[in-house]
Amino acid sequence: MDRLELSVEANKCKQKILILRGSSQYVSPKTYNVQEIGLAKALVRLGWKVLIISSGPKELTMKLDENIDWIELERKGKTIGWPQGSLRIIEQFQPDIIQCQDITNPATYQALISKIKLGTPLVFSLGEYKTNGHIKSLFTKITAKAIKNHVSAVLCKTKSSMEFSNSLGLSSNFYAPVGIDENVYVRRENLDDWWINEIENRRNNGEYILCHVGRLDKHDNIEFIFKIMKNLPKKFTLVLIGEPKSYANKLIDDDIKDRVIVTGAVPNKYIGIALSNSDLYLACSEYEIFGMSAAESIFHGCPVLGYSTGGIREIIQHETNGWLLSRREPNEWATMINKLFNTDQISHAKRGCAETGKSLTWNSRATVYNQIYRDVLR
Repeated sequence: MDRLELSVEANKCKQKILILRGSSQYVSPKTYNVQEIGLAKALVRLGWKVLIISSGPKELTMKLDENIDWIELERKGKTIGWPQGSLRIIEQFQPDIIQCQDITNPATYQALISKIKLGTPLVFSLGEYKTNGHIKSLFTKITAKAIKNHVSAVLCKTKSSMEFSNSLGLSSNFYAPVGIDENVYVRRENLDDWWINEIENRRNNGEYILCHVGRLDKHDNIEFIFKIMKNLPKKFTLVLIGEPKSYANKLIDDDIKDRVIVTGAVPNKYIGIALSNSDLYLACSEYEIFGMSAAESIFHGCPVLGYSTGGIREIIQHETNGWLLSRREPNEWATMINKLFNTDQISHAKRGCAETGKSLTWNSRATVYNQIYRDVLR
């Protein structure tokens, strides 16, 4: 990999933050709306230079902006693993602050080693609010104990994650929700694909469009949504965006096959087109760290009906830009959906989306991050 090129002139006036992603999920900035990149763009406007380290199938360096660099390092291990070579890159970059994304992965220890070696303040961005499985729970508790005397701040994405951080014995916890990078989306005239044409045709025929975006095999989301559809009249069409497409298709039966559109993977820049052409977004996960798709939906003017958990209950303002349900019972959801459309509450909520959407962007959210970083460095 070529040596990271740093602008000497920029380094004189900008403070530097290094963001370390330890996730086992490979994400490409070319096709995915990476939260850390949206944050980086907003931080650059506030006077920062940002380097993001992530895992990838092979080493790759991308310059996303004059002051934003993205480096993918080959991952050591699979589900439990870390980007190889992070310590070398961190030392080379000489950041003023190191930020690690979550604590339930071994990359946490790379950040900790670098913090101790360089004497650089270490902060964490925490989204989880519980852990599933004995081994993961034990790892999290051990890691929290190892880092608690070395962490300057924990940036909690939700109030639930703040409570979780407190339970782990971590201090200096701050409420710092993530945001939307509003500049990544393209307009309708930039897309001519079968699925958007199908959505528009159905809307023109007077059908209502329900939408869901995400991993289609996540928990029992798709089975649950299909049960809802079976309790709804034929005027409702469901749009499913994500993979694995085959998983969703094998669950579709004759009762609903004509009312479900499964797009497969869609580049994130087109997600706004789907959402702005939908009438209601369904956020029904039992566990939702933040709920970025729900936030994107509100930003694009599509109200959300959500299960009240994690970040969902903080994104949705009940009866303003969406509605919260405390139970996951298909008939109850279907009854609620019918009621919302029959009483035209959807139109009111769409106006609420327009009023609240801007508050969910990184340009709004990043000011909290910036203030915490500045306080840490004082």
